[in-house]
Amino acid sequence: MIRKIELGDRITDKTEKGERKDIKRITKTGEKKAQKILGYNHLIKYEIEFKENEYVNKKMRGVTGRIRECEEAEIKVVIWMDPSVEDWRKGLKTIVPHETAHTRFYISKGKHYSKYMKWERLLNEGLAQIVAEKAEPEIDNWWRTEYSRKEIGEKWRTVKKELKKYVDFEEMPLFFGDGEKFPDAFGYSIAYRIGKKLLKKHELNKFHKITREEAFQTGDDLFT
Repeated sequence: MIRKIELGDRITDKTEKGERKDIKRITKTGEKKAQKILGYNHLIKYEIEFKENEYVNKKMRGVTGRIRECEEAEIKVVIWMDPSVEDWRKGLKTIVPHETAHTRFYISKGKHYSKYMKWERLLNEGLAQIVAEKAEPEIDNWWRTEYSRKEIGEKWRTVKKELKKYVDFEEMPLFFGDGEKFPDAFGYSIAYRIGKKLLKKHELNKFHKITREEAFQTGDDLFT
């Protein structure tokens, strides 16, 4: 359930009244779809803020997001967007269920997201991408299948070593690329493919219970 949708001053300044109504409507609809898919009913506050980023504008339809707080008493999702990008509505329609799914995973795990291992982040990203896909099946996001199983297989041993480390949100080359070890959005393609295979055995709202061993074995089955 939505506790509040708060539009930042810069978003208000850069949008017309009709666009602001669309932002709130799309956010409410996306959150409702995600919670229905997951059987989830926590109160969430969405903060919509303006941010101009060349990469996000070009590759993510001008919209991205992140969990700002995720304790049961206080769940906040921040959405950064640039309403000058033509397809921002499509971007918002997928990012809201994506970030909503992340909150479900964090709450179910019962620990702060800064204490996650990267293999847990992989499961979380797989969950979030599948929920977004189910919520908006007509909207495709390129990073889901950007890399083939063969391309992933060539780096899978290196990926597994990386997944055994703790998450560092300031340095995430597996997911965001580093120009050397991993290409752009490599981890998102891996997460999506592993998540889709795990979905054959597990319900989405049980992804937080999947073990590292099963996640790695699923990757071995797919990529080796």
